[in-house]
Amino acid sequence: MILRIASITALLFCLVLYLPIVSVATPYIELDFFRLATEIFSASEFTPALISTLVSTVGSLIIALLLSLLFMGSLLLTPSYQRFVRQLPLLLAIPHLAFAVGFYLLLSPKGWLERLVSALGLSLESSVWVQDSYGLSLALALGIKESWFLCWMIWAQLQQHGVEDQFLLARTLGYKRAQIIWAILLPQLLPRLRWPLVAVTAYSLSSIEMAWVLGPTHPPTLALLAWNWLLDPAIEQRQLGLALTLILMLLMLALSVFICWLAELTKLGSPSGRRLNLSLGFSPWLLRTLLWGHLVMAGLLLLWAFTHSWFYPDLLPGRWSMRAWGTLELMPLINTLSLAIVAALLAILLVLLVLELGFRRSNWMLLPLLLPVLPLVVGQYHLTLWLGLTPGWSAVLIAHLLWVLPYVYLVLQPAYRRLSVEQLLTARTFGVRGTALFLRLKLPLLTRPICAAFALGFSVSLAQYLPTIFIGAGRIETLTTETLTQFAGGDKRLLAVQTLLLLLVALSAYILAQRLPQLIYPNRKAMH
Repeated sequence: MILRIASITALLFCLVLYLPIVSVATPYIELDFFRLATEIFSASEFTPALISTLVSTVGSLIIALLLSLLFMGSLLLTPSYQRFVRQLPLLLAIPHLAFAVGFYLLLSPKGWLERLVSALGLSLESSVWVQDSYGLSLALALGIKESWFLCWMIWAQLQQHGVEDQFLLARTLGYKRAQIIWAILLPQLLPRLRWPLVAVTAYSLSSIEMAWVLGPTHPPTLALLAWNWLLDPAIEQRQLGLALTLILMLLMLALSVFICWLAELTKLGSPSGRRLNLSLGFSPWLLRTLLWGHLVMAGLLLLWAFTHSWFYPDLLPGRWSMRAWGTLELMPLINTLSLAIVAALLAILLVLLVLELGFRRSNWMLLPLLLPVLPLVVGQYHLTLWLGLTPGWSAVLIAHLLWVLPYVYLVLQPAYRRLSVEQLLTARTFGVRGTALFLRLKLPLLTRPICAAFALGFSVSLAQYLPTIFIGAGRIETLTTETLTQFAGGDKRLLAVQTLLLLLVALSAYILAQRLPQLIYPNRKAMH
């Protein structure tokens, strides 16, 4: 009975947290949208901003889908497959902002790649590599980062629908991997991946942090342009920003319809029996290049963090110093850790209690992933004003939960559904029911998924910028907000120190989540 009441309370709390989704249209009711939209469309910066937004959004979606299908299709049924799957949580734990800063240090003008090419006696046109006017560098960075998320989603689908067995059968019949990916994997996986693809589109369309670092600047992407207008002290500019967020919502709706339509078009055809000699020999090389690229970017952060002076075209710093570390402040770290830990733990508790109610349809918890971030943050802001919440730590925590909950649900829901019915039935025959069954059997069996959900939820809260700034009214400083502040300052040493600390905090949570099951159950290897 106690567990039932707690579960219903958790459900009601989640529904309150999701009110900004229901009331997302509220801020636009009294808006003279058609007049404002006419002004936006006639603005000189709108057309190039729209082009860079579409290029970065659609381009990143195509890159992420191609890379994920390529990597999973080339590694499936090989010894490296499980090793790669075990690395996916680590790649997912890397904050988008940390990845963007590393990408910027590698490819920016006078960056390390240009230094390397110069040391080899060659020349490189660096002006097109980052912050190009069409958003190509932003599309590439977003595509690489989101490909790991799609790999994780594809792995989950391969576990559930027997596609892996079909892949093995096709291989035994002599089909090459490239042909199997095109003829078997893509037609079956694309309809099941439509919502993950919509989630990737929603993030790419409304990304502020990565667009700030890697996107075009004059003009920026539509999301960044709307953000700048919303922060403008002039009321007319704020109304234009609000109208532009509505345009982003309509654009997201159009892209979502197109993705779902495209997914429904793909059908599993009848094989002709013709074996095509298509090779994927470059795929392992490409994967290793990307993984080594992550290490190179982390190494660049480390080098810049201990640099005193580093002149072009030197490959390494000329003088070393720890002076940049003295600029770190304790309060952003405390705020980051407290918000991320509490948000992750609270999200785990809420999701587990909601799942305990036994609803067959609880996928509504994924809705925040399917909408652009900026309109949701605007909805959260108006809701906090209506509720009379004071900007501060508690309000920011509630704002973070809206994005932490869906990712925690993604991890825990499949694990909860896979709990052994035989073990639960055996426990019930011994009289273990209700709260005792939940605490003594279900939670221990879910130890590893709970730890994985904590690491992912921690990373999601860690990466939140818009909710922290908007709902916290700039009063709550975190590592993410400080990193973007240092990027605007232009000192790469201070930027590297702040980004490196952000990355280390995220990876520490991942390592803790990996080791915790072994510490809790040292003598039960199957629980690790």
